[in-house]
Amino acid sequence: MADPISVSLPSQDDMLRAVGRGIQAFVTVESGLAFVFASLLAPADRGLTIIAFNTIWQAEAKIRMIRSVVEYKYPAGDVLRGRIEGALKQCRERLDIRNKLAHYQVGYSPGMESIADVSKVGVALLPPFTSPLHAAIVWGGGTPLKLNELTQFAELCNALFMDLVNLSNEIR
Repeated sequence: MADPISVSLPSQDDMLRAVGRGIQAFVTVESGLAFVFASLLAPADRGLTIIAFNTIWQAEAKIRMIRSVVEYKYPAGDVLRGRIEGALKQCRERLDIRNKLAHYQVGYSPGMESIADVSKVGVALLPPFTSPLHAAIVWGGGTPLKLNELTQFAELCNALFMDLVNLSNEIR
């Protein structure tokens, strides 16, 4: 009988924490969107406006609602309209990673053909096993999300939240 081989894989703890931080950071972006929406609809009751806005679950629908109000309220070329539209564009850009945080899994990449490949393995955010994208990423045909990307995502979301809060205070 062959001697057992001891295999040690990197810990997933940091990546799991980064996924949680990223999801939480995007939740703050959605709160910022609610503040902007409530400010746009002033003098309507701010609390009720935020409650109504938050009955919508999909961030894309929230972004479209705000865009519709902004297009109605401000003429093309208005500086504040441009800033709000820029913030909404940033929100849209963050949606792809936010959706991956919610639907992908923390795992190891790239795949291993033999036990000798264990030293190449790193922790990554991967599509579910049932997705064709999973095999493509694990076996080198795609790019998984790495820890630094999730850390950067959370930082960008936190900055975007502050921008949305500031915009909500400037809306006239």
